[in-house]
Amino acid sequence: MAEDFYPIAPTDVGAEVNTIRQPLRVRATWELSNAHFAFDSSLLLPSMTAELLELVALVRSNPGCPLSLFGHADPTGNDGYNKLLAGRRATAVYALLTRKSDLWEQLYNNPMGLDDWKKNELALRVMTSHLEETSSAPGSAPKFFKKYMDSLGVDADGAAFSLEPKDFLGKGADPGGKAAYQGCGEFNPIMMFSLAEQARFSRPDAKTERDEQNAVNRRVTAFLFDPHLEVTPAKWPCPRASEGVAGCQKRFWSDAFFRRANRPERRTFPSDRDTYACRFYDRLTDGPGRSSGIRFQIMFAVTETAEPPVLAVRGAEEPEQRAPTHEVVKDNAGRKYHVYQVDPISAAPPSMLQLLAADHPQSPILGLDAISLLAGKATPAGMLRGLGLGLPGLPPSGSPPDPGSSLPAIDQPKEFPNPVVPEGEPPEGPGPMDL
Repeated sequence: MAEDFYPIAPTDVGAEVNTIRQPLRVRATWELSNAHFAFDSSLLLPSMTAELLELVALVRSNPGCPLSLFGHADPTGNDGYNKLLAGRRATAVYALLTRKSDLWEQLYNNPMGLDDWKKNELALRVMTSHLEETSSAPGSAPKFFKKYMDSLGVDADGAAFSLEPKDFLGKGADPGGKAAYQGCGEFNPIMMFSLAEQARFSRPDAKTERDEQNAVNRRVTAFLFDPHLEVTPAKWPCPRASEGVAGCQKRFWSDAFFRRANRPERRTFPSDRDTYACRFYDRLTDGPGRSSGIRFQIMFAVTETAEPPVLAVRGAEEPEQRAPTHEVVKDNAGRKYHVYQVDPISAAPPSMLQLLAADHPQSPILGLDAISLLAGKATPAGMLRGLGLGLPGLPPSGSPPDPGSSLPAIDQPKEFPNPVVPEGEPPEGPGPMDL
């Protein structure tokens, strides 16, 4: 979506303004590997405390940043089963962080396939061994849940560490944890086997090696978003952890079948960027952990007016106004445009900007350059690709091509889509671009 151009209406009447919402942006990422769960289970093992310390550090170094958990499985087996198993693992982590032992009781009392905490007293054996409990009756695991949670949820000094539901997206408003934790199943693997590897690992005698190679895909990921971000759970695109795959499939890339297929060469997400089937998750991971500001470019066509338009910037809760950086650029036909650089991340909470065009009523704001928005750098050629939209003040001919023309035909946008949420309503609050 880095080649899309987003037009906004002019603000040439009275005190009317255009409001631009800060994109849904990941500040930091944490990952809990599959090794810290019992095999094919959502039961957390004591070994997870080492990786939990990394999350403690991230949370404390990013105050006010809400979290969301995503469970993942490897691309082997049944989509529906893997989606629910991944959701159960995300649920288990959320329950530990918030000390909601009732969620563990739900997992304990409602086994799914091999994810059975009761079978062979798995949960009881793991917990009593770690807690050094010498006596325990069969079926008594739930009475140890809270104590086991407290033993795992500590910081580097051994002090208790926990979070509240309000520290997660959705602020605990949805009983099923929508926006706070969810399962992606096998739809977003980090690694995909080559065709030859897939054929070899399909043999029964290669299962152990296959599971070892696939371990990188089985994980729970936590995203920490920009401070003060709020979403309405009902508008969050991901289905609940306990729901099926239909909600996920609505967010698939149009070439999801190709992305999920094994190909001649092994592929990884960091290198190939095409192993994730879900567009929403794919875009969330487009540079997680970046702390630099996201820059907007706002353009006005140059008219006969001697002075450039006045473009003032203010945060939604700031009384003062600031003038952004301004320059004039030319396209290949020699037409001139006023260009303003704006960094919305610098605005005060909730990081929303209002752009006011004054003293230049005949020169509307033409649009936002999403290339510099995502890449964080000026790209005049990319800006000019978006002109020629039929807005007032534009030349009637010689316009650059349609902004979506460089995209594959299969992914041509019908209008000017949201850069993070491709379909449906975006989350509320300072989330994905909402023009």
